[in-house]
Amino acid sequence: MEEKQDSWFWIGDDKGVFTVRSYYRWLTGEFASIHASFWNRLWSLKVPGKIVNFLWRMCRGYFPTTNALAMKRVDISINCPWYHNGVETDGHVIFGCDFAKNVWKNSEVKHLVHYDLLESTFEVLSRYFVACSINQCVLIGMICRSIWNRRNKWVWERVNGSVFAGKHRSKHADGWYKGSLVAARCSQVEGSWSPREAEAISLKEALSWVKELELKCCVFEIDSKVLVLACNGQGGESYFHIITFDCIKLLKHFDHVLVEFVYWSANRVVHELAKAAHSMPGLGEWLVTPPDFINHELDKDMS
Repeated sequence: MEEKQDSWFWIGDDKGVFTVRSYYRWLTGEFASIHASFWNRLWSLKVPGKIVNFLWRMCRGYFPTTNALAMKRVDISINCPWYHNGVETDGHVIFGCDFAKNVWKNSEVKHLVHYDLLESTFEVLSRYFVACSINQCVLIGMICRSIWNRRNKWVWERVNGSVFAGKHRSKHADGWYKGSLVAARCSQVEGSWSPREAEAISLKEALSWVKELELKCCVFEIDSKVLVLACNGQGGESYFHIITFDCIKLLKHFDHVLVEFVYWSANRVVHELAKAAHSMPGLGEWLVTPPDFINHELDKDMS
């Protein structure tokens, strides 16, 4: 046999000659089966239609991210509106943002989710959906939509919070439970305050206490709508708003936090604790075992 020097050979053409046409044919032929598997699995998911539609829009690049809006000549910053740590693309919102990373890290599919900055959301989901079970695909889809919803809550309403329900729940941040009581506290604060200022001071005291307990994932349920709106970005110049600003700074110490409004009837445990504070000479604090005077309301609240 005659010896010849090694040379490059393009496998996509019988003659070994590279052309754009041959490359396109090779590319579409290789990935056609992967795309078909992904779309078939997506449309077969047993989830509400709005979830499937959301995932389809995400894969098609139809999200109104700041980067997408800037490309359409909208005068807007392209940085992530949450953490300002990068350009807000589809992939950044769902997988790359610090908030999203924390969500995936605490999910049941954390070992499956890996994101590269150079990948599109379609490429990421295609890889997941082909490799994962149906149930895992459903969970991934639901988390993606929840992250996007939370992003919109922050952008349009300045509401910050967790995708998950919360590992600990609070009654006005005075009582914490997860199936059973974690901790409860009540005390008197000297001074003459308006009702909304008293609510804000109570929240500030509770936040400081919860920070000391190192609880990172919390839902604060408050029956003062004015205070909830102020904590979620409705500012002002009054003394009430100054106290609220301190609360907002404390809220930043939590990994996942939500401040939400509940009706007085759903907040009875707190009011029982507040009543007890008037008859106590000092601080009242209980860990694990609740005081007798809130047991009845606590049982009704957990049932």
